[in-house]
Amino acid sequence: MTTRTARPSREIDGKGRSVRELLAGRKYSIDYYQREYKWQKKQVADLLDDLAAKFLESHDEGNDRSAVADYSHYFLGSIIICDKDGQKFIIDGQQRLTTLTLLLIFVQHQLEDDEQKGQIADLIFSQKYGKRSFNLDIPERAACMDALYKGEEFPEPDPSESIANILARFSELEDLFPDELGGAALTSANLTEAALDRNIEVGLLVRDRALAATVSSHFRGLIDRKLLSLLPME
Repeated sequence: MTTRTARPSREIDGKGRSVRELLAGRKYSIDYYQREYKWQKKQVADLLDDLAAKFLESHDEGNDRSAVADYSHYFLGSIIICDKDGQKFIIDGQQRLTTLTLLLIFVQHQLEDDEQKGQIADLIFSQKYGKRSFNLDIPERAACMDALYKGEEFPEPDPSESIANILARFSELEDLFPDELGGAALTSANLTEAALDRNIEVGLLVRDRALAATVSSHFRGLIDRKLLSLLPME
């Protein structure tokens, strides 16, 4: 009788993923060499404008919730993640994922429907034994993110670069949020469904840490040579 040897998992998984698939029930850490969150107001504004344009391209007021299944996609870019001993590290994409988390917190605050609020909350954190743990698992940011989620002030006399930028970008979201997505559009179940499962796609899981760094460097080289463009740029 021949014994079959288990085939190793693929080193690179290029499957596109929705925001729900990427964030729900997941935990991501960030390597020490690229921990600072650096995005400025213009980059967040560009991302919001792109997301709004893609949603409104398909959405009409009065669309049934099921219509979202046919809404068009917005490709957020390749999020490069490596898997080390069961722990996932973001190699490239933490600027976008951090901004996306801030946007999810902002949107969750605007919602009144408990079902929608719960769907969004699942993408921001998980909870065990009454303790909240954010899906972007970065210990030095936890207190700040917890305060933002609770709608509380976060007094920090000498914040790190990441904390200062997180607080500044979150405070700007109300002014930056496109008017076209205000009011009924913002609280619509269609917007929640599109954000979770349709409108925003990301993807690329690289299991080996060294290979992930090589892939990230290759993408950067293509961008530098203007052969590839990610919108918005990190």
